[in-house]
Amino acid sequence: MVNGIVYNEDIIIDDEQVTEWIRDETNIIKEQDISEILEKKPDTIIFGTGTEESLILPENGRDEIEAMGIDVITAATDKAVDLYNELSRNKRKKIVACLYLGC
Repeated sequence: MVNGIVYNEDIIIDDEQVTEWIRDETNIIKEQDISEILEKKPDTIIFGTGTEESLILPENGRDEIEAMGIDVITAATDKAVDLYNELSRNKRKKIVACLYLGC
């Protein structure tokens, strides 16, 4: 639930906006899945990897994002939400959460 709205599809939270996160594959994050986010150059991207942490960010993908100067955090989705809420309090930093709502 975000701002009182229940979501059943994967979502991206960016600057308090919530949009549907459409990905090509069900359990692997690819560059095209996050290309629009990378263009905005956030300080941190938090990936919620599902309740059983089944969504995978390949190591080379993490390395490429970090090489752009973007911090990367992966965590089970419930923990990712808590981290987003905590980190987004610092308004000087641009934080984006990509949340997988599946297992």
